[in-house]
Amino acid sequence: MTFEAQIDGKNFQDVRALASANLLSAVMIEEEKLILGGNVTAIGKPASVAAASTTGGSLTNSTTTTTASRR
Repeated sequence: MTFEAQIDGKNFQDVRALASANLLSAVMIEEEKLILGGNVTAIGKPASVAAASTTGGSLTNSTTTTTASRR
């Protein structure tokens, strides 16, 4: 924004605020595109897949409950 634009819009509209609002809006839109698009680069197939071992170990079914008390 030039000094002349700032002087010309003195009694009409705050051009610095308008420029800041436009920049913020543009940044937010681009940020949202990145968040929604994620990583769009192509990922190749893995070279080999290791077989999962089925020997040993066990999973138990348990429930843990934690409560917080107020003072």
